[in-house]
Parts: sequence; structure tokens; C-alpha cells
Amino acid sequence: MKKELAGMALLISLIFNAQVGNVGINTSTPTRTLDVNGTFRLRTTTDEVASTDYTRVLVQNSTTGDVDYKNGDPVPVATGVTTDASTSMFVIRRYIISDFPATQGPGGIGYDTGMTSAKWEAVVSNVRYTYSLQNVNNQFLTDSTVPNANREFGYMARSVVGGNWRITGDIYNLVESNVTVDVLFINKKYVAADVRTAVSNP
Repeated sequence: MKKELAGMALLISLIFNAQVGNVGINTSTPTRTLDVNGTFRLRTTTDEVASTDYTRVLVQNSTTGDVDYKNGDPVPVATGVTTDASTSMFVIRRYIISDFPATQGPGGIGYDTGMTSAKWEAVVSNVRYTYSLQNVNNQFLTDSTVPNANREFGYMARSVVGGNWRITGDIYNLVESNVTVDVLFINKKYVAADVRTAVSNP
């Protein structure tokens, strides 16, 4: 009898809530058509990975708990745009630069990639160049000359506060030409990272 009464009470509650347009489970004040104060489980789902119709992603408001959707795939599809305006997760760009790019740009801060450091993480993925030996006192250095370690540093991407990623680098006593630098840019929207303090100079 008690079970019947409890079931009737639940039914009456659902009917009452339904009359005002909302149904609540574990809440007497539902704020949406179905308001669940608790967890729920889906025991069976269908794999629709091959379908082009499933383009909505469920998202939850961390404050109210409201569940809605956003258009788009969970992993963004590459847009084909390789500029700073790209919405892709990854962008790979190739730059052709001259010798000693560390001296380029205003204030000698390096070759400008055109990609903002606020939006992208940057990783130099490939460096390729040809070179000739530097003429010093009208005498070309030999292949056995040891570079000056204090002035030699590899090609790298550096972040400028509030600006773009810059490419710097130099091999002392060598004149690099046809320098090709590939940079992998990763959209920070999809990256979890520690808080780091940027510096204005290397």
C-alpha cells in the first residue's frame, strides 16, 4: 500500500509539474522542460562516426548545470587557412628567411611569423639551410673552424609579450642562405598549459 501511495504521489507531482510545462526529478521547482537534480545514465548508444548529420556537441553550463549544444565537431576540422585567423587546432607554416634572423624586425627581435603568441603555441619542427664560410680579414675560414659557442644558437621560436611569434637563430662564422623553417602552431584553445611568465627579451 505504501508503494502504491508513493507511486501515486510521484505521478501527481509529475502531472502537476507537466501542467506548467516543466517536469522535475528530485526537484519541485523545475526550470526547464526536464529538470534532473542528479545524475543520469544512457545504457545504449549508436556509433555515428561515419555520419555527417551528427554535428552538434552537448555542452554544460558550469554555473547553472543547463545542458545545451554547440555546432561543430569535438575535434575541429582543418580549415585550410594557415594565417592567424585560422580556427584549426593545428597549423603548420613554412618560412623562408635570411641569415641571422635574430637581427630582423624592430629592435632586432626576430623574423615575424604573423602568428600571435596570445592565440598559438609554437614549436619549430624543421630547419634546413645551405651555408658558406664567413670571410674574416679576407681569409675564408676552414671547415675545421670551431664556432664561437657564445654567439652560436639554434633556430627557435620566441614569444614577444603582446605580439607575434618570432624566429631567431644564427650559426656563428657561417652565412646561412635559403633558410627554411617549419613551425607547428597549436591553438591554445585546445591546450592545457601551466601559467608562465613571458619575457620581453631572450
